Amino acid sequence: LLVSADAVPFHVHRDLLCECSEFFRAGFERSFKKASDKTMTLNDTSQYTMQLFIQWMYSDKVVPIVDTESSEPPTFRENELLDLYIFGDRYGIPALREAVM
Repeated sequence: LLVSADAVPFHVHRDLLCECSEFFRAGFERSFKKASDKTMTLNDTSQYTMQLFIQWMYSDKVVPIVDTESSEPPTFRENELLDLYIFGDRYGIPALREAVM
């Protein structure tokens, strides 16, 4: 399954994505009946937010993405957690919203 955010493709397991979100479940069930293309584009989601969401989805942890080019410990930048919370609210993922809090 391919989810595109900020024009960047992300490969995720459909079952896991649909399990955590009614929005994705409904969207993929509806779109897959019409086409064989198993993609969904999220124009309102940044690449970083999608990375955080996918990391949470697979690990059940909300942690900053490690910057391999920096010697600084990973920390969240301003508004990243807020953006992730809004993503969870927008796409009906209450467990993600709770994890952010």
